[in-house]
Amino acid sequence: MLKKTIFVSNKSSLTTQNLQLCIKSELRESSIPIEDIGFLVIDHPEVFLSMPTLNLLVENNSSVIVCGKNHLPNGMFLSLNAHHVQQEIFRNQIEAGLPLKKNLWRHHEFLGKSRSAERAATDTIGAVLTLFIE
Repeated sequence: MLKKTIFVSNKSSLTTQNLQLCIKSELRESSIPIEDIGFLVIDHPEVFLSMPTLNLLVENNSSVIVCGKNHLPNGMFLSLNAHHVQQEIFRNQIEAGLPLKKNLWRHHEFLGKSRSAERAATDTIGAVLTLFIE
């Protein structure tokens, strides 16, 4: 079954009742079964979200995304117990030795620098093309 993405962009109160997400705003009230929610995106600074609601969403493998002032995602709540593979990944990351961590970090820094160089070249080419088109 496809899960729904719920986008909250108005001042609202999010609570739960009978395994339903209850959304109350100044304009209207509605409810959605928690099991049908895949993502809950919160894009307003005045949204109240109760802890039982947050826990119930995460227990049902729903992801909660919080947006900032620029309307871009700032953070995400995910279930840590949803799948055994995720737990194995966390365990492997924690148990990784220092040489492996340093090697991975070096590789990450190299990729970051090479991507920055690619972006700078692309930006320069774009600026030159813009001059020729105008």
